[in-house]
Amino acid sequence: MLKIAHPILFVIIVCCIGCSSSGDNPVADELSPNSENEHVLWGTWNVQFNVDALRVEILPSRDVNAHFNLTSRITPVIQINSWDSVLEIIDVDVTITNPYLINGYDVRTIIYTDPVGHKLTNADDWTELYDIPDGDVKNPFKAYAKSEPNRIFAAQTEHTENLLIHLPNGNPDVSFAIDASYPGNCEDPYEISGFSHEILLDEIDASTTASVTVKDWQDDISGVYIYCPDVMGLSLHPFEPAESDLWKTTLINLEGASEGEYPGFIYTYSGGVFLFDEITVTVSLGDS
Repeated sequence: MLKIAHPILFVIIVCCIGCSSSGDNPVADELSPNSENEHVLWGTWNVQFNVDALRVEILPSRDVNAHFNLTSRITPVIQINSWDSVLEIIDVDVTITNPYLINGYDVRTIIYTDPVGHKLTNADDWTELYDIPDGDVKNPFKAYAKSEPNRIFAAQTEHTENLLIHLPNGNPDVSFAIDASYPGNCEDPYEISGFSHEILLDEIDASTTASVTVKDWQDDISGVYIYCPDVMGLSLHPFEPAESDLWKTTLINLEGASEGEYPGFIYTYSGGVFLFDEITVTVSLGDS
């Protein structure tokens, strides 16, 4: 069951940049480097959107800094591109600059879900990492440097990602976070994509084949599961490895779901960390 966050008054951006080597570098020393790849955080800010003026205000977040025991030398830049008052979608570009002489990996901007209903609508995947106190367990994120080898966020470079965020009733206060892996790639799965399935009929116990691609730098995924309670009940249903990064399973309409589209999640984990992807299972009308 998901934890539900208390109302959040401001946008919280938690920015972190990881490193590729330590030595005598004071930045690496602050990160307490070791031989294992770890997710790290690097600072927090309070941000509030002004949808009328298309402006954004960024302030240091002392409360969240204290909770995570963080300091920051990094300042994110947020550019508001547009606000759609009908769809309640704000279009923003979030740029992160790495000012150091050391590298980070698998950098991600996380949008925390909350009782208001804020949501990143163009998420790459979802994560449980660095959830704020009393926050929702699963939170969508946008990955950075996806076109770079090993998704390296190189020293003294910057990367920008476009985020489309749903602001219910124009509520401007959203919770953000950015995390990275250090000193190398993350040990957990880093991408879930390409979920698809053959025709699934609206008859109880009707079945079909489904597949999904799951990527992990170490190729040591512990398990891949689908959760779609309206179609398959409350249990997690496992995938089996097929070839390379491809996993397959049999979808069964255990609930006798009628024609329509039903939301669900793909769950996968390794290195003790879960990764999620929001998916849709489509049930088609049968002959009878």
